[in-house]
Amino acid sequence: MNAGPNRIIAPSNTVFLNGSVSDDGLPSPPTLTSWWAVISRPVTNGIVFTNIYSPVTVASNFTKLGVYTLQLTASDGMSTNSNAMTVTVADPSSRTYTFDADFAEGELVDVNYDDVPNQLQLNQTVTPFPYVSVACTDRGTLCRIDANTGEVIGEYRTAPETVGTAASPSRTTVDRFGNVWVCNRSDYLEGTNGSITRVGLVIGGTRGWIETNQLGVVTNFVPDQNGEYLKPPFKYCTAVDRNGDGYIHTSKGLGNVLNWDPAMTGTNNWGGVSAADDECIINYTRTHDTGMRTVAIDAHNDLWVGGRDNGMFEKIDGVTGLPIPNTVFHSGNAYGGLIDGNGVLWSSAYSGNFFRLISTAGLI
Repeated sequence: MNAGPNRIIAPSNTVFLNGSVSDDGLPSPPTLTSWWAVISRPVTNGIVFTNIYSPVTVASNFTKLGVYTLQLTASDGMSTNSNAMTVTVADPSSRTYTFDADFAEGELVDVNYDDVPNQLQLNQTVTPFPYVSVACTDRGTLCRIDANTGEVIGEYRTAPETVGTAASPSRTTVDRFGNVWVCNRSDYLEGTNGSITRVGLVIGGTRGWIETNQLGVVTNFVPDQNGEYLKPPFKYCTAVDRNGDGYIHTSKGLGNVLNWDPAMTGTNNWGGVSAADDECIINYTRTHDTGMRTVAIDAHNDLWVGGRDNGMFEKIDGVTGLPIPNTVFHSGNAYGGLIDGNGVLWSSAYSGNFFRLISTAGLI
């Protein structure tokens, strides 16, 4: 007999118990019975079994963090055997998803557990995220549009308010996680440093407003389709909850542009997003390139950028969003670029209607 694998769940989740029992045929006729019991738990409240006498069943009422030991016992009247398994109730951030029942609790994005049970695999046909991002040059923002409805679902500053609309956002590219990089072609710092901005993506959640006490601690969430906060769970999220309040503060649509250093302190002038209210803005990075016009994602999800004004190019780490040391080089005035199937970066020249090989294997 076997009580099944140990499980790790979030508080208050149910557990699929996949136990098994077998009989040796004695006595005859067989009189095999089985039942579940709770051996230990961190709280006094009882665990509820959908069918306590079935090896395969569902258990619930796991309300407190800790380890619960469940025992499956079987008896044929002549002999009795038992086997135990544990259910660990852990913080959701440490949850391990292992079985089909785990996967069924979440939202699937281009993956499935149907082709091979108890494991996730990519769908044979991958469906891209249905969004279009447009740089709004005169507004100093980036707009995200739902490609199915045409609705603008978010508008984001591409630079702090110390820069404002002078950032002049222009070229964009999307990385493998659905984040959008946008270059700020007129954002110069001391005449030598340009900038790029990365905007994350949130799918799902409940929109609304938060209420806080005098200490700034969230005490309540009020659902409202016009609210500026998204409450989890999310189907997908690359935004960062910078203040740790458990919600994503982000734009709800066209014209709803959240503040970014409205006091003009200059906190993020040299990069960073600590002063940005919108938590979908996840990177603001200073570069060696000025008059930024080339932005291209490579096979490693790193970003190559190039400047029209000073002809400088460099590579940006796709994880940290920071420049990668020793990747800066000069090769003409960029005006748009791409990376081909061989991993080679090409860029059009501002002064002519042709493409120029900018980088070769080894740099990319």
